[in-house]
Amino acid sequence: MEEEILDKIENNGNNNRTSIIRIIQISIATVFLFFLIEELRDFLPEYLLEWEGIKIWTVGLIIFGMVILNSIFIPTYLNKIKPELSILKIIIYTGLIIFLIEFAFKITQNILLDNFRYYYSEILINAFKLGGILGAIGMLIANISIHKIRKKSVLISVLLLVGIWILIGLLVQR
Repeated sequence: MEEEILDKIENNGNNNRTSIIRIIQISIATVFLFFLIEELRDFLPEYLLEWEGIKIWTVGLIIFGMVILNSIFIPTYLNKIKPELSILKIIIYTGLIIFLIEFAFKITQNILLDNFRYYYSEILINAFKLGGILGAIGMLIANISIHKIRKKSVLISVLLLVGIWILIGLLVQR
């Protein structure tokens, strides 16, 4: 008998567990950092840059940077899960995770920090809107990230991101 084959134990569950734990840790750390940013909001300058009527908010840029980092890290860990997930599933899961991070933050922020200043319906609508927008942006960036990880062409992904970015800019401008 071949003892080598019998002695070899495959442990795929441990790799999946590690990846899922890392995603949970990223999510909790992101919510914590969002709270930290809210507490430091008074000490940060309101606008990072103001040029020809265009104002770039400091806090908005930091939050957008965190969404970009999450959109890169989360697909990396989702890609390690066995059996291998399809690209579309990784993109959707990343968007859903980013949505849930922002949703959890907004709900807890309004409950803990704002002391129920708004009605529940307003809190939920705002949390869904902001979570949906950041989740969609995260999905677009995750699309580029997972194509890059799997060494596939990113041209269509980048064009899709730029096209939707321009479309959102036009819609916000009106």
